[in-house]
Amino acid sequence: MPNVLAAVGRWQKFALCLAWLFTLTSLLASRGFEFFLSPIFAYPLGLAVLVIILFAAAVLAGRPTGRFGLEALVSLLLLLLPILHIWRANQQSLGGDAFAVRFVGNFTAGETPGGQDRELSRLTSSPVLPGTASPRQTGKRGGTAPSRGHAYNNPYRQDAREVAMSLLLQSPESYLGQKIKVVGMLNRENPDVAEILGLTQPLVFRFLVNCCSADAIPLAVLLDGGIDPSIPDNNWISASGVFALREREGYRLPWLDQAEVRLAEQPERVYLY
Repeated sequence: MPNVLAAVGRWQKFALCLAWLFTLTSLLASRGFEFFLSPIFAYPLGLAVLVIILFAAAVLAGRPTGRFGLEALVSLLLLLLPILHIWRANQQSLGGDAFAVRFVGNFTAGETPGGQDRELSRLTSSPVLPGTASPRQTGKRGGTAPSRGHAYNNPYRQDAREVAMSLLLQSPESYLGQKIKVVGMLNRENPDVAEILGLTQPLVFRFLVNCCSADAIPLAVLLDGGIDPSIPDNNWISASGVFALREREGYRLPWLDQAEVRLAEQPERVYLY
C-alpha cells in the first residue's frame, strides 16, 4: 500500500504539470492571456512553460518520494484553483460594468489620479475651441474651420481615418476638425457621466492597460448624432465623425460631431497599451 500511495503522489505531480502546461500553451497560442495581461507577458509565460517542462521531466526521472494523503490532496486542489479561474476569465474583457465603476471623469487631464494625468496630460493644452481650427490645420493662429459649403475642404464629406483612442486623447490638437473613426464599446445614458458632467450623452469607450486589467484606465469619446436603437450597449462599434473639443462643467470634452455608428467586430486586441 505505501508503494501505491507513493506512485499516486508521483503521478499527481506529473498530471498537475500537464494541466498547467496545457493551460499556458493554450493561452499563448490563442493570445487569450491578453484579456487580462499586457502582451509583454508573453515572454515570462513562455519561460514558465519551459520551467514546467523541466519540472515534469524531473518528476518522471526521479524516484517516487512521499505519499499521497490529505495534505497532498489539499496542495493539489490549491494549485488547480488558479487554472479554473484562468479558464473562467478567458475571452472575457472588461465592459460597461467596469467602465461604470472606474469612470472618474477622465476625459481631460487634471481630473484623474496618478498615472491618468500623465496619460492624458496634453488634452487640455490646446487653446482651440469648437468651431475653430488649430494652427497646424490653417497655417496661422486663430484660423477658422473649413466651410461646410465646399466639398474640397469639408471634413464631413471626407473619408474617416481610424485613430487609436489613446493617441486621440494624448494629442487632440492633431485631430481637431478632422473626420476620424474610433473603435470601442457603446455606452448610453451613463449615470456616472450625467453626475460628473451634468449631461446625458452616448459615448464610445475603451480601456488603456499598462500591466494588467486591474490597472485598466477607461478612455471615452462622446458621440453627437443619431445612434441606431437596435445596437445594444456593451457591443463593439466603430464610430466616425468630425473631432471637436467642447467645454462643459470645467471639462474640455472630446466629441465626434455628426457621429455615424456601426456594429464592429471585436478587435484582435481588446485593450490599448
